[in-house]
Amino acid sequence: YSDMKQVAGAHAPRIPVPDNMQELIHALRQKCMEGYATHGESEFAVIHEGTMLRVTQMTDVTNSNVFFIRRPEAEIRRFATLGLPPHAVKLLLDKGTRGLILFAGEMGVGKTTSAASLVVERLMIHGGVAIAIEDPPETPLNG
Repeated sequence: YSDMKQVAGAHAPRIPVPDNMQELIHALRQKCMEGYATHGESEFAVIHEGTMLRVTQMTDVTNSNVFFIRRPEAEIRRFATLGLPPHAVKLLLDKGTRGLILFAGEMGVGKTTSAASLVVERLMIHGGVAIAIEDPPETPLNG
């Protein structure tokens, strides 16, 4: 069995996967099985046809693998365009700002986009090197 959401968002309704997508579902399930065997963790990423997908594995009551697949919508945008209050943007981009910066909120509200955009913007303004840890990875921050 498989279902899907036609629109983005945590609260979007699920619908059965159309018959013409069953071959794709089979290919994705195989990639997920391989990814789960390789990583040995319940959260991992797979690449399918050039698209990074975030996968969560769970075991159902029959001891079968169930995979939840999500295509991350994170994009790297100019930090000042994200809609944060101007004083917060100024503080977060200030060269003297140090320490842990935490973005928290519900799924799909822009935490990953905000964090990635902040890292890139600070590097563009101040230079240097950054190490970003995403588990599983969602954003192409390399380079």
